[in-house]
Amino acid sequence: MSPDLRPGPRSAGRTRDQIIRHVYLNEPEQWSKKVEVRTPLENVLNSAGLAAHRAAYVDAIRTYNAEGKPARGWPIQFLIRRTAHHVMDHAWEMEDRDPNR
Repeated sequence: MSPDLRPGPRSAGRTRDQIIRHVYLNEPEQWSKKVEVRTPLENVLNSAGLAAHRAAYVDAIRTYNAEGKPARGWPIQFLIRRTAHHVMDHAWEMEDRDPNR
């Protein structure tokens, strides 16, 4: 994936690295806190911190699911879909905007 992306109608002209940073920062800001996982944003910007955050997030999802608890009003299945869709949507966007494609 090229670091330089063609302009497109989405993401306000963000670069590949800006989109990746957005995805990493949005997860603790929007999704994981619905299952009480609160990770400082600076932690997800390095590989060890991101791995620790994702492990805590997956553990919390499993716990909430086992207990039948919703994620702040959302069914756990919706939280999982929403998280995955956000990542995939931006991955597809970068693929579509890759000038080498």
